[in-house]
Amino acid sequence: MNNKLLLLVVLCFLVLFGAQVQAISATGAINYVAMQNHFLYQDEKYEQPNVKVNYGGKLYWVIPVTLNDELVVLFAIEEQEGTLAEDKGVNRHLFRTSAVLRDYTDMKKTISLRSDIRWLITTEFSRIFSDLGNSLQGEVSDLGIIKTAVSDSGINSKTNSMSSKLVSMSLKCNTISAAINEALAFEAEFFSEASAEEYEELKDKLNTVFNMIADLDNDAKDYKDDVNDLWQMISVQDELSSQDKSFLIDKARPDEEFNKIGGYVITALQLESSIEAVYTNTQKNIDSYLDEFDQRLKMNEAYSLIYEDNESLANKTNNAFSDLEEAANYILDEERSSLWKDLDSLSRFSSYWEKTEDYFNKRDYENALEYGNKAIKEAATVYNNGFYSDDTEPIFTEELIFNLIVLLVIAIIILYSVNNKEEILAFLKGDKNKEDELEI
Repeated sequence: MNNKLLLLVVLCFLVLFGAQVQAISATGAINYVAMQNHFLYQDEKYEQPNVKVNYGGKLYWVIPVTLNDELVVLFAIEEQEGTLAEDKGVNRHLFRTSAVLRDYTDMKKTISLRSDIRWLITTEFSRIFSDLGNSLQGEVSDLGIIKTAVSDSGINSKTNSMSSKLVSMSLKCNTISAAINEALAFEAEFFSEASAEEYEELKDKLNTVFNMIADLDNDAKDYKDDVNDLWQMISVQDELSSQDKSFLIDKARPDEEFNKIGGYVITALQLESSIEAVYTNTQKNIDSYLDEFDQRLKMNEAYSLIYEDNESLANKTNNAFSDLEEAANYILDEERSSLWKDLDSLSRFSSYWEKTEDYFNKRDYENALEYGNKAIKEAATVYNNGFYSDDTEPIFTEELIFNLIVLLVIAIIILYSVNNKEEILAFLKGDKNKEDELEI
């Protein structure tokens, strides 16, 4: 291998390896949404995304967020870059696909707990319909026995018609079995890596099965009418004994599995309705999810502006404050708030800060951002204009005032001592006469 080829192989390996290292996991996506940013309210819960959603050739972890088990918003993290998807058009596809995955799973869990309905898209029901198709083929032979036993043109015509219907129904049963397998395979693929472009296809494949069962049920009802007619025709054949009539009528009777088709179609209609509800609910709420996502972006931005490191504020105040809340606590402190030189800016800052907090608490993040930015500007003005003194602390602190009082007392004592030096000396020597003259 020459050096150029070796270098190319190494570069390709590094590119592939680098892409793998950079990819974010489901846990990493959750950390980004729930830990590294402020997108969630206190009582909300996030759900683990077990399936990646494919859209536009990219894979995303889509994280549902719920309140009291109700879906309120979703966040899509692009797997390779680990970035939050913010484009509304992209998120529409990702959110609705993820919402359907979630609600579809919940629907199947609910159905599994019921005793009156069964999920038809299984290998078991694929086999049931396949066996039913074979059973219907066997019914053709029974009709042949009836045709041979009775030399009646009406019965001959009826059994020929019924045989054709049995063959048709047998083929439909086999088609249903194959459609169930196809839907089952698609469902498994969709739940291993969901394609947003195939959002509707899951429902379509399931409905195909349900519609086929409904069509088979219509044929079965028509065939049952034929069976009743055939029974009537057999019962009036004078050439047949009562025993022969009973035998042939029994031969015309469909087997037990055939009679279950009516129950299958009832189940199919219930499942179709449940699946339609999943898609309808998602379609109804998708705009709400998208609007709430935009709100969470503003919430995160406002939180960052107010409570996290703010480069703009730091630059404007020579790194005196790292965030707006810290600036407010310092500037509006009671002991120093009246000592700032720029009282007009101080008043505006106080008003803007109060509105910023109020709007944030009311979840009006657009106004919180507006007044937060105004507050940053006024905070910088107040701080940079400083106090009445150049010092950053008030001139007359309690400690300074106390020291001045002590010095004043000492000065008074010294002055008194100078003015009354002789009297004091006499007093100290015990001259009582001088003591009487001592004036204070």
